[in-house]
Amino acid sequence: MHRHFIRVLFLLMAAFLTSHTVYPQAGSSSAELKGKVADQSEAVLPGATVTVTQVSTSVARSLITDERGEYRAAFLPPGSYEVKAEMPGFSAKILRGIELTVGQTSVINIKLTIGELATEVSVTGAAPLIEIEKTQQADVIDERRIQNLPINGRNYLDYAFLTPGVTDSNALITFSLAQTPTSGVSVGGQSGRSNNVSVDGADNNDYAVGTVRSTLSQEAVQEFQVNRSNFTAEFGKASGGLINIVSKSGTNEYHGNLFAFLRNKKIQAREYFSFSRDAQGTLVGTKQPFTRLQPGFTFGGPLRKDKTFFFVNYEALTQHESRIVSIGLSDRMLQPSPSQLQIISVLEGSDRPTERATGAQMRNLLTITRARYPFTFSRQLGLEIPNTAIPFLGISNNASLRIDHKMGDKDSFFFRYNFTNSDNQGLNFGGLRAPSRGSNLKIQDHAAVVSNIHIFNPKNINEFRFQYADRYFNSVPTDPYGPAMDIFGVAFIGRDFFIPSERRERRYQWADNFSFTRGRHDFKAGLDISHLTFDTDTRVFFGGRFAFTGIAVPWTSAVPGATTLEGSTVANLVRPFGEVERALTRLGRQDLVAAVRTSTFTTLQSLNYNMPAFYQQGFGNPVVTLSTQQLAFYIQDGIKVRPGLFLNLGLRYDVELQDKTPGRFLPNGINRDKNNFGPRVGFSWDPFNNGKTIVRGGYGIYYAPLFQAISFVGRVLDGTQIVQLVAPLRRIPGVIELPGVSARIFSLMRDNNLLFRRTLTPADLEQFGLRPGSTPPAIFTVPPNIVNPYSHQVSFGIEREVVKDFSVTANYMLNRGVKQLRSRNANLRLKDPRLGDSPPFFDLLFGVVPQQTLIDRSIAQLNYAETSGSSIYHGLAVGVNKRFSRHFQFLASYSWSKAIDDTSDFISDLQPNNQLDLRNERSLSSFDQRQRFVLSGVLDSPFKGGVDQPLYARFLTNIVVAPILTIGAGHPFNLLFGDDLNGDLNFNVDRPIALTRDGRPVLTSSGKPIFAGRNTGVGPDFISMDVRVAKRIGLPGKESNNLELIVEAFNLFNHPNFSGINPFVGVTPLSDFRAQGSKKVSATDPLGFTSAFAPRQFQVAVKLNF
Repeated sequence: MHRHFIRVLFLLMAAFLTSHTVYPQAGSSSAELKGKVADQSEAVLPGATVTVTQVSTSVARSLITDERGEYRAAFLPPGSYEVKAEMPGFSAKILRGIELTVGQTSVINIKLTIGELATEVSVTGAAPLIEIEKTQQADVIDERRIQNLPINGRNYLDYAFLTPGVTDSNALITFSLAQTPTSGVSVGGQSGRSNNVSVDGADNNDYAVGTVRSTLSQEAVQEFQVNRSNFTAEFGKASGGLINIVSKSGTNEYHGNLFAFLRNKKIQAREYFSFSRDAQGTLVGTKQPFTRLQPGFTFGGPLRKDKTFFFVNYEALTQHESRIVSIGLSDRMLQPSPSQLQIISVLEGSDRPTERATGAQMRNLLTITRARYPFTFSRQLGLEIPNTAIPFLGISNNASLRIDHKMGDKDSFFFRYNFTNSDNQGLNFGGLRAPSRGSNLKIQDHAAVVSNIHIFNPKNINEFRFQYADRYFNSVPTDPYGPAMDIFGVAFIGRDFFIPSERRERRYQWADNFSFTRGRHDFKAGLDISHLTFDTDTRVFFGGRFAFTGIAVPWTSAVPGATTLEGSTVANLVRPFGEVERALTRLGRQDLVAAVRTSTFTTLQSLNYNMPAFYQQGFGNPVVTLSTQQLAFYIQDGIKVRPGLFLNLGLRYDVELQDKTPGRFLPNGINRDKNNFGPRVGFSWDPFNNGKTIVRGGYGIYYAPLFQAISFVGRVLDGTQIVQLVAPLRRIPGVIELPGVSARIFSLMRDNNLLFRRTLTPADLEQFGLRPGSTPPAIFTVPPNIVNPYSHQVSFGIEREVVKDFSVTANYMLNRGVKQLRSRNANLRLKDPRLGDSPPFFDLLFGVVPQQTLIDRSIAQLNYAETSGSSIYHGLAVGVNKRFSRHFQFLASYSWSKAIDDTSDFISDLQPNNQLDLRNERSLSSFDQRQRFVLSGVLDSPFKGGVDQPLYARFLTNIVVAPILTIGAGHPFNLLFGDDLNGDLNFNVDRPIALTRDGRPVLTSSGKPIFAGRNTGVGPDFISMDVRVAKRIGLPGKESNNLELIVEAFNLFNHPNFSGINPFVGVTPLSDFRAQGSKKVSATDPLGFTSAFAPRQFQVAVKLNF
């Protein structure tokens, strides 16, 4: 396979290098400068010499204008430039202060006046504020913003949230899931896995799951560009957005800094849910432990002046902080549920001794006390937490080196190496996830990139890049044994069900871009080839999992089911529960008889009565080696149709050659989707031909990768390497005839003190008639027709420069996602009496009769990771941009958008409510944020220092104030019932039904219950104000020598921003499915807030700049 790939690689490169097709526009890590040279009468001047010089390095490139008087300098490093134009018979002209940013194509037209060549006219100016040939929707976060704006955690990728149409994909309200890592950035309503992040033009993605590899230190980043829509054909591997990062390079002067950022508990506000218990067991607000130190340095300069430059950076992070757990044991969760109390109060209020005795016995059985149920309060279980702030430790080291070299007039090279080593103890817990559900994560990232730009002549330029990247990822559960215990709506305890996972990914990437100009056409073409290997040991399901749901046994079915629950204490409930209906009938309360039939155990009662709804565990071989090749080719033509009208046409082809090793359900391996042609078209129009107003738009098709996780599912979880055993509480007729087996397994572990102390083995389970493969397993695989997800993107916008350095924009963006990844149980079909289908799997509540049955009864679940989802995003964004001048700059944007989809991710715990009615999943997306306003700015003090200045002026000089204000609407979230209502063996995804106040189901005209739609919950709004204030104190020597003192405040006004809501509502009557979280109830109550974003935090820093 490897030999075949190498042959294909060289054939493709040979075919490319012998072609004559090419491309326009700036590259992924570069800028472009172009324009026209003319005299004062607008007559063009062919043969003029234009010299473009980067100020910091003195590296120059000379160009000759063509017959149209035009020049073009492609693949320029971002930075400050001066442009000199010369022509015999004319005075030379020098333009200074031209700032070029990544991805920018700046058009600078130059007019020469008649005069002596030796005479120079020097002009200080700036590049045009509006890019007249830009066709895509994109923004650049420049070096000034990166250096001055406050950023929590110094993760500069968060600056992407300053741009319109971008939201936080991690701000999702789910239940037990610690979301598999993503980029954290949602663009155009797409998942955080749908983006491509590159550094210096080389991919910087973790191909396993679509997250971002460790990136550079903030101090080593010059700037980056956020492409939101309709980026050109050079860019791909993303159906959402594209982020291009450019690293800093050395200059002709030695510069550097020493810095340290510090946070401490004493200058932080208390977390909203941070409490501890006093001697009486009362919760008291307590400030959480918090210390963070981030020291580092940078140093750069010339190795050989005007030729070779270096830049080196190091940054460390040590954090002793806390994650906040909101589990606790509130008094409310220990009491009978509201529906139970309603019935108990009626019985206890009776004047009949028999009924009063029944009510008292019910209350006694359903009230959880330390004396009666000591296991609930045991340290082993960990529900009673003395302190909600749980300390954790994180250490990381990040280093990078960049060397740039100019070899003659034809070639320039750069080499970059970066390394990250991080060790975090205590991740992925908080809210209702107990510390034992957390994990420890070690990551080592190495990346080396080498690039060459060769200038054949000013009109023919080639760029070549090669990258080798190595990523080691090892996630280990805090609890090494298990099992996971999911007590829905109360706590998620024990070993994470999906780890440990140890993997190593290696990427070899070759990319080549060739550019040439012919008349009005700027061509560019290229190829991008990656070979990835992936070695993993991922022990999914090995720790085992129990789920305690809210209706494991309804009151009315407790009696007939009690004798089958061996080892369960539910037998103690037979007499009182069997008497309830008769007692209510004797009291004449027929209205409550139906409520009895719909009353349920709480999940904590299910735990105490030893009634886990199911137990599942995996066994087998978790080790596999996979490989993938990614190939991409593109061609593009930028056409200057006429003055003021620019057209961009492109075509890109992407293909993933996934591992073809056959699997149980994939005799030919993973399908290779080979028809991924993505046309791109964009335009920019200057209707007044003055560079002040631009109308731009475009359309394109953009393909996303499938990730190695898909290959892992198809190869390992299909029952050939890992077999998953499923043991339900209730029998499944004709499928799993072992009623009560989950209760017996739990009894074994609890009574023998095995919980969280030892993992069960196949020998342990044999006594229950269970062996791996002896019962129908839960299978995970991919369908034979899986394809690459893709999106149709449309954009249209207007940008206007209203005054100098000040522009306003209005942009519309559409992103229609097609073939999106989702998980679905494909082993279900509609019941057909003609086939002799069995009765419903379970005796369920509310008259909900499952209309589905298994297709293959030898398989409990056939979970497909398939591409059948869809999404659509409409967004309108208006913005105001003030370029830095007169001591300040700012960027303000307001986005009004709507994102709709029918899937959030391909995790099985996010499957559809009804596996056979996928249309009913279409709803507001989890990534929908209807309104978002962001304001950011940098204000430099206008005061001057010096002994001749007033005292206040000397004090206020060299001060920079930089605020960020963010106001956003809440994200939707999914309401959950907390049990398997429809009998598809998935207990995590069923949504609640409409109930009256007395607990009776609301039925349609045809007598069917009304289920909540997907994502009908309304999450809380988000408001935060971050500010940085910095003061520079001059030091002897060069002007650049100074000591910078910094104070940063995040969430300055300490506004509580909630990040989690308890979505398990069970049989709680809801007046409206558009439910919201409430501060009036505890975290373990339905719709109680469970977690919050950071409170007000201060950070102080010192920088020694030289």
